[in-house]
Amino acid sequence: MTLSPPKRTAPSVDPDLQKVELALRRAAQSARELALRTGTPCYVWRDGKMINIGSPKVNPSARSDASEKA
Repeated sequence: MTLSPPKRTAPSVDPDLQKVELALRRAAQSARELALRTGTPCYVWRDGKMINIGSPKVNPSARSDASEKA
């Protein structure tokens, strides 16, 4: 499965919708950090594959750089 680049749309005039993307990015970052701290499963796309960054099987260096991405 390949992902296509996100489609850009015209900015919304609704003030609530204008902040949705930023809120979703903050929530995703928070979820990744929680998964890394607790070992909770958290799946992300990396190099065309879905991997669990919360798994203890992922080496520590790969886990730390996952929290910096996306």
